[in-house]
Amino acid sequence: MTGTMHIADHQGDTTHTWDTTDPTTVQEIEETFRKSQATGRLVYRQTGDGTGEQVRLDTWNPEEHTELFVARVWLGASAWAMTAVTWWVAGMAVAVVLVPCLVTPIRRFWEALVRRRQARMRAEALLWAWLSPAQRKQYRARRWFEVTIASGRRYRVLRGGVVRVDPRGSSYCIEATSPVPVADEMLANKLLLETAECRFLATAHRFPYR
Repeated sequence: MTGTMHIADHQGDTTHTWDTTDPTTVQEIEETFRKSQATGRLVYRQTGDGTGEQVRLDTWNPEEHTELFVARVWLGASAWAMTAVTWWVAGMAVAVVLVPCLVTPIRRFWEALVRRRQARMRAEALLWAWLSPAQRKQYRARRWFEVTIASGRRYRVLRGGVVRVDPRGSSYCIEATSPVPVADEMLANKLLLETAECRFLATAHRFPYR
């Protein structure tokens, strides 16, 4: 039996695999699992039909839990953001004056943009794999999807935040401690809501939604 662990990072995710017929690969995953838990990262297993649940090393079964996602540590408010377009405009303005000196930096900058796009695509593919058919339909049409938790409350996971869907709806801002693609943030928010709503509410920055 083979399995895959996806670790969210600036590349979209880094993938590790194991094979239960090869104890060495299982031990490597266990060590990665142990380090992730030690730094406060949450690990989820895919349970089917677009849902997931948190799993710990002592409850992980490599024979059954074959699709894992390791989320970043989350904070409640956004402190930094700069888009690729902003970087591009700033770089081009300087290049007009210093073109001869900027050939190498421009090439590196372009390569960074390519890596960022690849990371975004990897993160989108991973998110899609963890959505239910209904959530995929919503995401394809509107770029958001809804999560209904055990209590019956509904949350709308947006690109950049979460909204509770009720007459007194609130918005929540929560993000990783280090930059990851938006799709990875959306997946982590979905899983945290499904498995630990109280922790999500305690961590996120809340503000009124109109």
